[in-house]
Amino acid sequence: MRSMHATAWLASAAIALLLVGASSAETIYVAPKDSDDYAAAQELGGAAVERSFHKGLTRAAELLNEPGARTVSVLVAQGEYDGKVGLGIWEVPTIKNREGALHLLGGYTNGFERRDPFGQLTELVTSPGRNGPFITLEKNSELEQVIISGFVMDAYPSNAYDRKTDSLLRDRSRTYPMLAFEYLKTNSLVIADNVFINGPHGVFDPLIVPLSPEATVDIQNNYFLNNIKPMQIGAGISPVKEVRLSGNTFLLNWPYNPDTTSSNVGAVSLHNSGSSDHLLIEGNLFTYNVGGALQHDWPEDRMPEVTIRDNWFYQNATLFGNDGADAGVVVGKFGTNPIYMVLDLETLEDDFDYTVEGNVAGDPLLEVNLGLTTSEDDDDVKLSGYAPRMRFEIPTPGDEDAQAYGAKSGSILEPGGEPNDE
Repeated sequence: MRSMHATAWLASAAIALLLVGASSAETIYVAPKDSDDYAAAQELGGAAVERSFHKGLTRAAELLNEPGARTVSVLVAQGEYDGKVGLGIWEVPTIKNREGALHLLGGYTNGFERRDPFGQLTELVTSPGRNGPFITLEKNSELEQVIISGFVMDAYPSNAYDRKTDSLLRDRSRTYPMLAFEYLKTNSLVIADNVFINGPHGVFDPLIVPLSPEATVDIQNNYFLNNIKPMQIGAGISPVKEVRLSGNTFLLNWPYNPDTTSSNVGAVSLHNSGSSDHLLIEGNLFTYNVGGALQHDWPEDRMPEVTIRDNWFYQNATLFGNDGADAGVVVGKFGTNPIYMVLDLETLEDDFDYTVEGNVAGDPLLEVNLGLTTSEDDDDVKLSGYAPRMRFEIPTPGDEDAQAYGAKSGSILEPGGEPNDE
């Protein structure tokens, strides 16, 4: 049975796809050299077959910069990709086509017959000297739609760790986010079915400039694991119609600094009404996020319409010495308040004029090694084991009820970027 949050997203995605439905379609296949997937791709008759992801991106930009409405899909087979000359970054050249759509889709297997992003991994392998985000859309691009789906991005190789404690050394790790959109002009940005893990300085902020008042951002079915300040939900210089954060797993994400006075403590920072008309947070799993699940620093009267519905929360305020099940659902200063307030579900429901409904709190029984200890000295809380490297294994809740929340092992998007309606 389809979940409520998936149904809502599928409906919105279908509308977005209608916008590009009349375009011609081109497919570029990417697979490792000498693999069965590469051999199969040569028989499929696409616009190009490449052994490297970066060449696929270059070819996609060339096709989309030709006049006319078109959708270009870069389908990437399972395997490891290390970027041009092994630098571990991938750049999409500037594209100017307001009728065009770019779909970057990983996780393909069985000769591109099937997609399994969390079973047959498409890993973008970065390098110790990473000098940019994993994927960057170069400045001033204009596209009707952009989809990035089905990739594993692990920043561990470009991080530095303390040899004794295994804690992240943030000042010696690369300071780039994992995705960068460079104020992309678009009506639809979709980030789905990805793994973002061990990011030392943010995962991404969905900074786009809307092409129309109907522009939307969908962030769905992703794993955000062990990252520093994963994201601030904001648009560009003008608000989009809606930002939908749905069906994601946020596990063991960290504040910018491991202390109670740090900025950027929550896993997801909520931006003001300049970001969107409506912010939907639905069907997510937030657990063990050290500084809190949602960070809220703006006064309520400067916020967009907010819906927080059908999410699962558990122990998201360890930084503040609070181990209650629904502690740290929201942390924030709410304007000029000098210290953080740590709010639970009941306070959020009773004291704010947002739509807050169907949320639950409880132990999802995740079998993960947190690598985290805390100690308290009066009001001071100290953390040991700050963001040690986490190895990726799909974190499946042991509580059957909790399995309805967060990212699922199947993909939300099927080949070509169509919603999976099973």
